Amino acid sequence: MKALIGCLVFVLLAACEKSSDELHLDALPNEMHFNCEKVGLVTVKFVPSESAILMLPDQTIELAAEPVASGFKYVKSDIVLQGKGNLVTLTIGIQPPFKCTPQVIAQVDTEDKR
Repeated sequence: MKALIGCLVFVLLAACEKSSDELHLDALPNEMHFNCEKVGLVTVKFVPSESAILMLPDQTIELAAEPVASGFKYVKSDIVLQGKGNLVTLTIGIQPPFKCTPQVIAQVDTEDKR
């Protein structure tokens, strides 16, 4: 009986951990930075449930939000930015999706503290 309860608790904890890992539109920060394969560093400014501004190294594109069961998806013609959990991809045209890794950009405090 104790083994059965232990297994049940483990399954419930694993389910809770998975759902807290997923990115939901309402939980997204206003701005995120990603390092995407073959594209480089990109910045995305989110307007939850509406749009995202995708800033690539050579251009800026506004993407419209599309409904998804979980995670997020923003699209403009042949450009798709989507994510769920720790997996974020950027698709441009007919190329395979590029994997993107979230990046933390250090902010430099330029004030002189004397």
